[in-house]
Amino acid sequence: MKFSPIRALLTLTATGAMVAGLGNLPTASAATPSTGNSPGSSTSAWPLGLYVTCGPNYEPTQTCVAEAYGGSGTGYTFTWETGKVTSTSGTVSEATVNCPENSGYRYETVGVTDSNNAYTEYQAQVWCSPW
Repeated sequence: MKFSPIRALLTLTATGAMVAGLGNLPTASAATPSTGNSPGSSTSAWPLGLYVTCGPNYEPTQTCVAEAYGGSGTGYTFTWETGKVTSTSGTVSEATVNCPENSGYRYETVGVTDSNNAYTEYQAQVWCSPW
């Protein structure tokens, strides 16, 4: 997948991270998020970011895909809370996530570290049951 500035903006805005100067967009800031922070340093113009999607909704086993962007260095290392990794290639990692019985939803936390030790994580909601 190619880097999407719009996805990056939406991800940064949704996590409460600071959004600064994307083209002619206004600068905005919000409170520091509880997840998605990068304790490592990054020399990239873009902070390290991560976006995760899971599906199909309401299935007992779902495929989650994590896409890293920004950061610095030459590679990414992904860590999944419970997901069983099925593939990792470049900026994308894919894992199988199981839903617990009698659960409407759950969260799967995915972390990514770039080769210069910058770190961020994303907490994806996994919709398990329609009721």
